[in-house]
Amino acid sequence: MTRDRDFLTSLTVNLGLFSNIVLAALKTSIGILGHSPAVLADGINST
Repeated sequence: MTRDRDFLTSLTVNLGLFSNIVLAALKTSIGILGHSPAVLADGINST
């Protein structure tokens, strides 16, 4: 039972980390491409 729980915890943490990295990269890219300082700042602040 503990092994399954540890695996699920690790999977959840890694998925959340990956999602946050992708979201920050997208926000930063869109801010640069769209010439939007607010979105760019939000993307940089998300890291």
